[in-house]
Amino acid sequence: MYSTKLLLSFLMILYSAVSSAGTIDQALVGKWYTEIGGSEPGRKISLLWQINTTGESTMSTISSEAGFLLTSPESWAVRHPDSPYDLSHGKYSVTDSSSFSIVIAGMPYEWIKWTRILSGSKPSGVDDCVVSAVMTEPKASSPQAEFNSAPIGLWQASMTKDGNPIDMVWRISPNGQSTFIAVQAIKVSTETNNGKLKTTATHGSPAGEISYRLLNKDQFEVSDGYETIKWTRCGTGGGTKSE
Repeated sequence: MYSTKLLLSFLMILYSAVSSAGTIDQALVGKWYTEIGGSEPGRKISLLWQINTTGESTMSTISSEAGFLLTSPESWAVRHPDSPYDLSHGKYSVTDSSSFSIVIAGMPYEWIKWTRILSGSKPSGVDDCVVSAVMTEPKASSPQAEFNSAPIGLWQASMTKDGNPIDMVWRISPNGQSTFIAVQAIKVSTETNNGKLKTTATHGSPAGEISYRLLNKDQFEVSDGYETIKWTRCGTGGGTKSE
């Protein structure tokens, strides 16, 4: 898990970028993944960085939550191993066999409608690298607590937060356990020069730069001089922290 200082510095550099592209080290072209921990029980935060040959790229922030569904009342929650209490994350309401809706705790009281993804199909608009953890259909098992079985399956929905679109995928297992994935993507510009990685700010001047170093064809590191984030090519393993 990385320090808040390095992560904020790195994300601010990326998020202040415009879509114009510069020269990019071609060894960085591809899809890269790293885990950055999570601030809440049951939640994992990771990043997916797709870099194109022109330097134009997409940065996706991925929030993944493991939890479970309950009935009476119909709600969904997470359970932390160090806490005896369930952490409620919202309510759900079954519409029919192909859709249901949820309200997310702590957000405006608006119902979000989910659409079933048919067996053998994939979510649209969400990268395979993001949803690989929920694509396998689990074996049937007894629920750990009473819940409405209608939402069992793979679902997709979208919403807008602070003007930014968020795509969501939700796998609900026969025993009520669930994995909820939310993906928020932005377009950024990436440029490299002499071991430095930088972007261009909205006003046209450099927003900042950090060092990068290739480890092998499937891994590279970025560093602010105090801490390092390791990125791993999608499909070959997760990213880790390097001191």
